[in-house]
Amino acid sequence: NLGALALKKKDFKKAKEFFKKSLEIKSEYCPSHFQLGLLMDKKQEFRKAGEHLKQSYQGTCTNNPAPHYFYALNSIKLKKYDDARIKLNEIMKRFSSTEYDTKARLKLSELDTIIEQDQFRTEKAQLNSKKHFAPDF
Repeated sequence: NLGALALKKKDFKKAKEFFKKSLEIKSEYCPSHFQLGLLMDKKQEFRKAGEHLKQSYQGTCTNNPAPHYFYALNSIKLKKYDDARIKLNEIMKRFSSTEYDTKARLKLSELDTIIEQDQFRTEKAQLNSKKHFAPDF
């Protein structure tokens, strides 16, 4: 795959072009969706990355744990915590004899802390915004 060769050369722009081209030829080609998802994630285009990562664990790639795991990580970045929890549990059930089982267990144990920190930041931002709009007496 030309996209994979471009990735090895760290030519991310070319790699993206090749992966997109391969999807024009075969839209369900999950390896290209996976690589595009990772590239988009690296560029912090998390919504686009999520779309590609979701497609990357379907079809012939459904038995590959990596796309499932990276979709879960992307869901956390998008604050789709329920989706992440479901996917991480699925990984532990379906891929229990792989390294992704361990990774999923670790990430799942971190997830509650991530959610608590996110809620704290949200509450703090809400309090700060109320200070700015509070009338002076």
